[in-house]
Amino acid sequence: MLYSKLVRDKIPSIIKNNNKNYQVKHLSDQEFKEALKNKLIEESKEFFLAKDKDSLIEEIADIYEVLDSLICVYNLDKNKIKEVKEKKAEDKGKFEQKIKLISVRDKYFSSEDQSKETDIIDTFSNYLEEKIKPIALILDYDPQVLKKVFNDISVDNPLLLNLKLKKEWGGLEFSNHDFYQWQINIAKYSGALAFLQTQHQSAVGMLCNSSNQIVKQKYLPNIVTGNNFCGVGFSHLRRQGEPVLSAMVDGSGYRLTGNIFWITGYNFFDNFILGATLDDSKELYAIVPFANKNSHSGTIKLSEPIKLGAMGSTNTVRAKLDNWYISPEDILAIKPAKTILKKDSENILHHGFFALGCAFGSLEIINNNAEKLNLPSVTINYHKLYNKTVNLKELMLTEIVNPSQRFVEKLALRVEAINLAHKCAHAAIITSKGSGNKQENPAQRLYRE
Repeated sequence: MLYSKLVRDKIPSIIKNNNKNYQVKHLSDQEFKEALKNKLIEESKEFFLAKDKDSLIEEIADIYEVLDSLICVYNLDKNKIKEVKEKKAEDKGKFEQKIKLISVRDKYFSSEDQSKETDIIDTFSNYLEEKIKPIALILDYDPQVLKKVFNDISVDNPLLLNLKLKKEWGGLEFSNHDFYQWQINIAKYSGALAFLQTQHQSAVGMLCNSSNQIVKQKYLPNIVTGNNFCGVGFSHLRRQGEPVLSAMVDGSGYRLTGNIFWITGYNFFDNFILGATLDDSKELYAIVPFANKNSHSGTIKLSEPIKLGAMGSTNTVRAKLDNWYISPEDILAIKPAKTILKKDSENILHHGFFALGCAFGSLEIINNNAEKLNLPSVTINYHKLYNKTVNLKELMLTEIVNPSQRFVEKLALRVEAINLAHKCAHAAIITSKGSGNKQENPAQRLYRE
């Protein structure tokens, strides 16, 4: 049997006395330090799985032994460690009052606001568990069912689609912390529904932030009541070279000609916000009908829905605009060149929360499978993945509320979220055994998403 782990000094002798052969390696100082770190994680997992008092005592004794070795190999001062421990207890307290921190918000949020947001998240999470989870697979490939769910939400829970809408317009104006906590929750249950609603939420946010009061008055009242939905289509602005969608001045408005390669939500959304490039390379953002249209001697022509590997039900299409006229009342903003790239840099973490949602969905499957399989290795690896995902979630949410890291560090967090989602989905499929090969298995859905 292979182990490849650090063991106590007398273990080789014990193995020999049991008439067995063994192979060992004496580590360098640097290798020993890394092995001790891994040993601490190993012993902590065993403590987590301990069931009775005697087992808890034994595992804590093992942890103490590893800590003593770490103190020794790093040449640390035990008295100094004790001083720091006591200083932290004095400054920040201990753990005697059993306090769990739920969220941190800016001071302008009252306790009543905080409680309301928490209650709303709980209500919506229960809705996802009861209504969305049982049909998650269907939502992934059937646009008609997805559309019905989306419309039902707009009737039964319209605030769910207006989390970022400002209160003055009748929305909830969620804090960033709770908004992205919600994105994690919804992605856990359905990637298709999560992606569709975030397109709408993004459009609503852009409308709210527009300085054009006319465009806000024209669209936001109907959005609040669930009588209008809006998507976005401006990822083409990220492309290098010649603009693929150009805007030319025409009186007080603009004429748009070119292509949009990716717009999600055809037959779900009434309108979408597009981006076009002006002669001086500035970016024009405006709202247009999400339909095949002829108007003012211009046309919008949409493709058939693109066949995607996952979430095909969201009806992603291409659009070709020929001389389409944008009136001043439909212009949200004119931004400097490369604004979208600057925003991408600032918001690099945002889409990482969808990956975390997929990871948590897969973790739920792994946990259920662990109970059925009754294999310690599955349980241990579940807790390892779960702890990593929870810790990453807290790091990312903290960064959203109180930004402090450089772009490259935030990018690393997003990469880790995607990596964890991939690992968790693989583990969900593997622990599902043979049934994990079935297309309708929930693990397969999460892997695709």
